[in-house]
Amino acid sequence: NYNAKLLSYSYTPAAVTNTTVTPYNSMLPILTDTEIAPGTLTVTLHVRGSSQAACQASIAALLMLLYRKSEIDLEDGYLYRCIYNSASLVYRMETLMEITVTLTAVKHKALVTATLTTGSNSVSCSSAVSVRCLLQITPTADAESCTVFGITVNHLTAGKAVIIDGFNGLVQEDGLNKFLDTDMTDFPLLQPGNNTISVTGSVTVVLQYYPTYL
Repeated sequence: NYNAKLLSYSYTPAAVTNTTVTPYNSMLPILTDTEIAPGTLTVTLHVRGSSQAACQASIAALLMLLYRKSEIDLEDGYLYRCIYNSASLVYRMETLMEITVTLTAVKHKALVTATLTTGSNSVSCSSAVSVRCLLQITPTADAESCTVFGITVNHLTAGKAVIIDGFNGLVQEDGLNKFLDTDMTDFPLLQPGNNTISVTGSVTVVLQYYPTYL
């Protein structure tokens, strides 16, 4: 669509910062906190056109897709959720220009969906790091409350789904804010490996998450 060919790409893994304290008279530090920052994706493309102006027009259209947020599917089998950082252009010939785009990136696989039932559920999270998730809670009958993943949701109406959206930081019912009808202090996190999630009440629950990697 943009007369462009992927020349090369490289991914610098997420930066991990560990905070430690070393007890008195001990050589072994104690890990107290871990902060994980996004990685960096660098993509280089050759863009061709009938003239330099045609090349620049294609590049401008391509950058319009990338200059804020984008989702890039690369041949390594991973998806990259990106935020634009910068771009540089190199003139190769009248009909060929080279563009290198640098993006802040989160490396992940395709969306995973699981259905939870009333009682105790085991969800295997294939992510390498803890990740936020989305919960779609649909009451099968009017109810005062239900509890999912340790979160109590109040004032439920049969058939009206409550969306606890950890991806975008929203709690909604019919597109309206429902945060105050919960006892949430933070959005739930799935940990790598097996997670035990309890569900109480007459509800069906759909859970979604993106397996995410350093």
